[in-house]
Amino acid sequence: MIRRWFCAMACLGLAGSALGQMDVGSDGSDGAFAPAANTIVDLALADSGPGTGHYDPDRWAVIFNYTSVDIPGGVTISFANHPSGAPVVWVVAGNVLIDGGVNLDGENHTGAAARPSIPGPGGFRGGRALLSAQSPGSGGYGPGGGPYDGTFGWNDVGHGGSYGTLGVGGPTTYGNEQIIPLIGGSGGSTHNQRPHQGGGAGGGAILIATNGTITVNGWIRSDGGIGNSHGGGSGSGSGSGGGIRLVATEVTGTGQALARGGATHRTGGKGRIRVEADTITFTHPGDPIFSFAPPDLDARCVGGTVDNSPCAGGDCGTGVCTADVPLLWPPIEAPILTATKLVVDAVDIPIPVDPESRLDFPDQDVSIDSENPVTLHIAATNVPLDWAVEVHLVAKSGIAERVLADPLAGTLASSATTATFTMPRGFSALQLRAQQPTP
Repeated sequence: MIRRWFCAMACLGLAGSALGQMDVGSDGSDGAFAPAANTIVDLALADSGPGTGHYDPDRWAVIFNYTSVDIPGGVTISFANHPSGAPVVWVVAGNVLIDGGVNLDGENHTGAAARPSIPGPGGFRGGRALLSAQSPGSGGYGPGGGPYDGTFGWNDVGHGGSYGTLGVGGPTTYGNEQIIPLIGGSGGSTHNQRPHQGGGAGGGAILIATNGTITVNGWIRSDGGIGNSHGGGSGSGSGSGGGIRLVATEVTGTGQALARGGATHRTGGKGRIRVEADTITFTHPGDPIFSFAPPDLDARCVGGTVDNSPCAGGDCGTGVCTADVPLLWPPIEAPILTATKLVVDAVDIPIPVDPESRLDFPDQDVSIDSENPVTLHIAATNVPLDWAVEVHLVAKSGIAERVLADPLAGTLASSATTATFTMPRGFSALQLRAQQPTP
């Protein structure tokens, strides 16, 4: 099972904007969002009618086009995941008022359940619990997932997932302060000796962009799920916090924005919070503390083959050049990695264009009927040839490892590489990452 991941590890330099009339591009097709009671938004219903949003596989997001948002005090909005696991985007023509709560937390450890914990939308699963010496647990999923070698007794602790900061025992941070692309937190790994201590899942990710004002008097929360604590500082790993990005002419209010790692002995890392507005009077500093800047407004192509590219004096092809559009999505020149096929026993196994990385039969993306090594073919666009490409392999029950691919060959515009490894028995998830060399 392969999930395409667009986040190569380069920070995008964003220039500030002058004050102007911002256009986030909402067409209002989902109407006004004004729930009167606690509501679970089922992202799997995307594209089924007005108010259900639209799933965009190229942007890996479920996008809602609202006219306005008004969440009253005492009302909490939470989410059921889209099959792809995509994050949530609200583009709003009018104002956004959150007096209640918006919850994108990752699930806590699942105890004796033989499944990974469920992330918030846009986040990644926590490791499945160890059930016995013959049925090991798993590592945390996601680019910062907690490691696990699948050997009973290798250590007596799990490891926290990482994102903006390292979880306890976590392998690496990822992403950038702009949260472009939009992505959530990673899962913690299983305790390796004590049964029923799985990892917490990563917090989800949400982008709220409006032409007007975002007022948060309640809370937006994307905390990592909690692992299982055990005496002496051990336990399973917690998930990392997710991503929260707010884009508006003004962001104000007396509420809270939270993207904390699950708090146990094996705590997850903090997520990322970003606020972009010409006026920021939001009294809470964020946890973690949010980065901030004016919106990056520019003339950009909307629609067509060069969607989201700058167009001042340029050609948009079949798209339309629109002024004062904020940078909400990775620009057309952003680096992209795509897994194209697996080769085993000289047989090509194509990978779906929009893989879902499910871990249950018959929903797997690909099936392999061989115990021989496999070769994963990877295409790269706009990835410098000196960047290292890594494959993160996490078994549902067993090892989690990171495999370094061969050096990229080709040009900046189009290159390719391969990675060869042995797949463990059962279900596994694979994820790609490209990283800029350390100076």
